[in-house]
Amino acid sequence: MPDANLVTSRVHAPSLRFLAALLLTTTLLISGCTQPETEVDPMVFAGDGTIDTLNRYLRPSHYWYGKVAQMSERVNADREAFKAKNAVYLTLLRERREQVRVAVEKARNEGGDARKARKEVITFYRDQLEKLRAASRKESKALRKSKVWLNQAMRSLEEVL
Repeated sequence: MPDANLVTSRVHAPSLRFLAALLLTTTLLISGCTQPETEVDPMVFAGDGTIDTLNRYLRPSHYWYGKVAQMSERVNADREAFKAKNAVYLTLLRERREQVRVAVEKARNEGGDARKARKEVITFYRDQLEKLRAASRKESKALRKSKVWLNQAMRSLEEVL
């Protein structure tokens, strides 16, 4: 009889594994079907590892809470980068305005052409200002994208809560 018990235990072991696999698969499918309705940009998920992906399906409130915190940090970092680039641009722009004012005043006092003096100063600063303006706009676009991703993460968190 001991052999009969051994055979019976071997028969039940694969069926228990099958039931466990079936239960896990069903749980993953059901949790995958209950994802937030909010359309989320794929860049929100960029950099997520395997554990993050599992948390997104198994523990969505925990995942989205962490994602909101991560996106908030990104928005703050992008805001600081934008402020820094924009401050440099605005400083140089103020300097150019002052130089234009000085050049026009000097040309008028000496009887010269004020338009020509203004144009010379503007031409001198043009290349520097265009580069700084482009960098500032680039940071501004990055900040806007980060804010959109933060809003998407916040909406997704609200939906799972």
